[in-house]
Amino acid sequence: VVRTTDWRTFSAPKPVTPTGFVSPDAPVEWRGATLLAFQAYPDKALGGRRSGLFFSRWSASGRWSAPRPFLQEVLALPWNDARRAIDPTLVMGPDGRLHCFFVGSSHMPPRLGGARRRRINLLGHAATRALQPRLSTILP
Repeated sequence: VVRTTDWRTFSAPKPVTPTGFVSPDAPVEWRGATLLAFQAYPDKALGGRRSGLFFSRWSASGRWSAPRPFLQEVLALPWNDARRAIDPTLVMGPDGRLHCFFVGSSHMPPRLGGARRRRINLLGHAATRALQPRLSTILP
Protein backbone atom coordinates (compact mmCIF):
# COMPACT_ATOMS: atom_id res chain seq x y z
CA VAL A 1 0.00 0.00 0.00
CA VAL A 2 1.23 3.47 -0.86
CA ARG A 3 -0.52 6.79 -0.35
CA THR A 4 -0.49 9.91 -2.52
CA THR A 5 -2.29 13.21 -2.60
CA ASP A 6 -0.91 14.49 -5.91
CA TRP A 7 -0.02 11.37 -8.01
CA ARG A 8 3.63 12.55 -8.11
CA THR A 9 4.86 11.76 -4.61
CA PHE A 10 4.12 8.56 -2.71
CA SER A 11 4.55 7.28 0.83
CA ALA A 12 6.89 4.42 1.62
CA PRO A 13 5.25 1.08 0.71
CA LYS A 14 3.63 -1.03 3.41
CA PRO A 15 2.59 -4.68 2.93
CA VAL A 16 -1.08 -5.44 2.35
CA THR A 17 -0.88 -8.98 3.74
CA PRO A 18 1.21 -10.37 6.60
CA THR A 19 4.46 -12.22 5.82
CA GLY A 20 3.80 -15.52 4.07
CA PHE A 21 0.42 -14.47 2.69
CA VAL A 22 0.25 -13.32 -0.93
CA SER A 23 -1.95 -12.47 -3.91
CA PRO A 24 -4.52 -10.21 -2.27
CA ASP A 25 -7.63 -9.59 -4.32
CA ALA A 26 -9.56 -6.31 -4.36
CA PRO A 27 -11.64 -5.78 -1.20
CA VAL A 28 -15.34 -6.61 -1.49
CA GLU A 29 -18.32 -5.42 0.56
CA TRP A 30 -20.66 -8.13 1.80
CA ARG A 31 -23.35 -7.78 4.47
CA GLY A 32 -21.82 -4.64 5.93
CA ALA A 33 -18.26 -5.96 6.08
CA THR A 34 -15.25 -5.23 3.90
CA LEU A 35 -13.39 -8.46 3.15
CA LEU A 36 -9.99 -9.06 1.53
CA ALA A 37 -9.14 -12.55 0.25
CA PHE A 38 -5.60 -13.86 -0.26
CA GLN A 39 -3.61 -17.08 -0.12
CA ALA A 40 -0.79 -18.75 1.78
CA TYR A 41 1.86 -21.09 0.45
CA PRO A 42 3.37 -23.88 2.54
CA ASP A 43 6.31 -22.32 4.35
CA LYS A 44 8.57 -23.78 7.04
CA ALA A 45 9.11 -20.29 8.44
CA LEU A 46 5.35 -20.12 9.08
CA GLY A 47 5.18 -23.47 10.85
CA GLY A 48 4.69 -25.57 7.73
CA ARG A 49 1.19 -24.26 7.05
CA ARG A 50 -0.50 -25.78 4.00
CA SER A 51 -1.52 -23.64 1.09
CA GLY A 52 -5.01 -22.34 1.43
CA LEU A 53 -7.45 -19.49 1.21
CA PHE A 54 -7.57 -16.76 3.84
CA PHE A 55 -9.38 -13.49 4.41
CA SER A 56 -9.15 -10.42 6.58
CA ARG A 57 -11.90 -8.04 7.60
CA TRP A 58 -11.47 -4.25 7.67
CA SER A 59 -12.05 -2.87 11.15
CA ALA A 60 -13.34 0.47 12.36
CA SER A 61 -9.84 1.16 13.70
CA GLY A 62 -8.54 1.27 10.11
CA ARG A 63 -6.68 -2.05 10.09
CA TRP A 64 -7.13 -5.49 8.57
CA SER A 65 -7.87 -8.32 11.00
CA ALA A 66 -5.50 -11.25 11.43
CA PRO A 67 -5.74 -13.77 8.55
CA ARG A 68 -8.47 -16.38 8.95
CA PRO A 69 -8.79 -19.52 6.82
CA PHE A 70 -11.94 -20.17 4.84
CA LEU A 71 -13.19 -22.84 2.42
CA GLN A 72 -10.66 -25.32 3.78
CA GLU A 73 -12.77 -28.12 2.32
CA VAL A 74 -11.59 -27.19 -1.21
CA LEU A 75 -8.23 -28.77 -0.37
CA ALA A 76 -9.97 -32.16 -0.27
CA LEU A 77 -12.08 -31.89 -3.45
CA PRO A 78 -11.65 -34.98 -5.67
CA TRP A 79 -10.51 -32.93 -8.68
CA ASN A 80 -8.00 -30.96 -6.55
CA ASP A 81 -5.65 -33.91 -6.08
CA ALA A 82 -2.60 -31.64 -5.61
CA ARG A 83 -4.39 -30.35 -2.46
CA ARG A 84 -3.78 -26.66 -3.05
CA ALA A 85 -5.99 -23.58 -3.35
CA ILE A 86 -4.62 -20.26 -4.58
CA ASP A 87 -5.63 -16.91 -6.07
CA PRO A 88 -9.02 -16.35 -4.40
CA THR A 89 -11.36 -13.73 -5.84
CA LEU A 90 -14.47 -12.69 -3.92
CA VAL A 91 -17.43 -11.33 -5.89
CA MET A 92 -20.74 -10.04 -4.58
CA GLY A 93 -23.26 -11.51 -7.00
CA PRO A 94 -26.44 -9.79 -8.18
CA ASP A 95 -28.26 -12.63 -6.42
CA GLY A 96 -26.93 -11.45 -3.03
CA ARG A 97 -24.60 -14.41 -2.71
CA LEU A 98 -20.89 -14.11 -2.00
CA HIS A 99 -18.96 -16.01 -4.67
CA CYS A 100 -15.37 -17.18 -4.36
CA PHE A 101 -13.40 -18.19 -7.44
CA PHE A 102 -10.09 -19.95 -6.79
CA VAL A 103 -7.50 -22.10 -8.53
CA GLY A 104 -7.01 -25.74 -7.55
CA SER A 105 -4.59 -28.17 -9.16
CA SER A 106 -4.68 -31.68 -10.49
CA HIS A 107 -2.12 -33.95 -12.04
CA MET A 108 -2.51 -34.55 -15.75
CA PRO A 109 -3.06 -38.25 -16.47
CA PRO A 110 0.08 -39.87 -17.92
CA ARG A 111 -1.79 -40.67 -21.14
CA LEU A 112 -2.31 -36.92 -21.74
CA GLY A 113 0.93 -35.53 -20.32
CA GLY A 114 3.52 -38.06 -21.33
CA ALA A 115 5.63 -40.15 -18.99
CA ARG A 116 6.08 -37.32 -16.49
CA ARG A 117 3.00 -36.27 -14.50
CA ARG A 118 2.44 -32.55 -14.95
CA ARG A 119 0.25 -30.34 -12.83
CA ILE A 120 -2.70 -28.55 -14.38
CA ASN A 121 -4.68 -25.71 -12.83
CA LEU A 122 -8.47 -25.76 -12.66
CA LEU A 123 -10.89 -23.00 -11.69
CA GLY A 124 -13.06 -23.66 -8.66
CA HIS A 125 -16.19 -21.78 -7.60
CA ALA A 126 -18.04 -21.65 -4.29
CA ALA A 127 -21.01 -19.48 -3.35
CA THR A 128 -23.06 -18.85 -0.25
CA ARG A 129 -26.25 -16.99 0.70
CA ALA A 130 -26.04 -17.83 4.39
CA LEU A 131 -22.93 -18.53 6.32
CA GLN A 132 -21.95 -22.18 6.42
CA PRO A 133 -20.28 -23.61 9.55
CA ARG A 134 -16.81 -23.40 8.01
CA LEU A 135 -17.45 -19.85 6.83
CA SER A 136 -18.82 -18.65 10.14
CA THR A 137 -15.66 -16.72 10.90
CA ILE A 138 -16.33 -14.30 8.04
CA LEU A 139 -19.03 -12.38 9.88
CA PRO A 140 -20.28 -12.55 13.46
